[in-house]
Amino acid sequence: MSKTISRWIAGFVTLVLAMGIGYGLYQVIMQNRRAPRTLRAVITHVDEGVDLFGMLVRDETVLTKEAGRSYVLLVSSGERVSAKQAVSVSFSSKTDAETYRQIRQLASKISDLSDPAGQGTAMDIVTYNRKIKSQTEDLVADAQLGKFDTPLTEIKQMLGRYLTLRNMAVEADSNSGSALLALLKDEQKALKASISESGQYVYTKNAGYFCRYVDGREQLFTPEQVLAMTPEEFEKVKQFPAQTISEDEVLGKLVGGHGWYFAAIVSEKENKLLEKGKEYTLDLAETRMKATLQSVKAGENGTYLAVFYSQVPLPDVTLYREQPCQIVLNSYEGVKVPVEALRMNNGVTGVYVLEGARAVFKQVDILYTGDSNYLVSVGTENRKQLFINDRIIIGVKDLYDGKVIS
Repeated sequence: MSKTISRWIAGFVTLVLAMGIGYGLYQVIMQNRRAPRTLRAVITHVDEGVDLFGMLVRDETVLTKEAGRSYVLLVSSGERVSAKQAVSVSFSSKTDAETYRQIRQLASKISDLSDPAGQGTAMDIVTYNRKIKSQTEDLVADAQLGKFDTPLTEIKQMLGRYLTLRNMAVEADSNSGSALLALLKDEQKALKASISESGQYVYTKNAGYFCRYVDGREQLFTPEQVLAMTPEEFEKVKQFPAQTISEDEVLGKLVGGHGWYFAAIVSEKENKLLEKGKEYTLDLAETRMKATLQSVKAGENGTYLAVFYSQVPLPDVTLYREQPCQIVLNSYEGVKVPVEALRMNNGVTGVYVLEGARAVFKQVDILYTGDSNYLVSVGTENRKQLFINDRIIIGVKDLYDGKVIS
């Protein structure tokens, strides 16, 4: 009886082992039949350079307010203004200032309604949709930054105006537009009659760009001062905290011209990579711009103050003063491949690509080495080289040229 049980147990164990081996072979076969992971070869760009965090320096003039007066801005932040242009009007009465603001809003509504192209044509819905979208995006952006260049009441009124005009365009009702226009003109006339004094205008001396944001450093970081600073002086002034000046004190500032400076501290190692008087590409505010290294001053502790100058217009004149920036030293263009995809075949560097069901070896030159990938070259005529849109094989071992893998 015991011998029978032993034989039964031995047979069962043998069966289990056979099933395990069979399942393993099945997995291997299915793995070989499964299509391998591939990465399509596409061109990408990689920059190599010096990463800095420095200060934007421009010709900035702060526009101050007179105590006890209420001001209404006549321009928007980022708007180009000419010399001797009125940028604001002030009143001794807050009531008169608010009335004047309402008159300007009504004038804008009347202008929109008086435009023949905007009197009830259904095609204008696209224009008003765009205005509503733009105004909403500006509102969200200001909220994220915790600042508002335009009073919330004014934003609400502008959105209401665009919604009204949009509805009029959809309805294509010119009669309702004419009636509304007459009502707005009557309201504007009544408001003008209610103002008790003439406003005092604030004019610019020079042309430039108006910016609402004032950080209190306008007189500390002027082009002349920065070019004369040592690294130690720059760091000391940089410690002066930026602060938003009260709107009761300033209107904003005027940024003169297109020229600007970027000043930052660089190490001795970084300084050896730079050359005074040479033009570099700066990646600043998500924009690539040309700038010349105008000044380099050595400090006492092995640091240097590098000052770049450019006349290329900034993408946004309302940028904050402190900005990250990369000084691009080298740029590479090629195909980015993971480290595991790079292979050696008879002493030649390359990758395997999938052509039909076969692995085909394509030779490449390494252009740039990153932390977990390489940037490699592509060919245009020689079929032995990697081409754009080739499917690079990833994660498959024991490959050779011509091997059938799927």
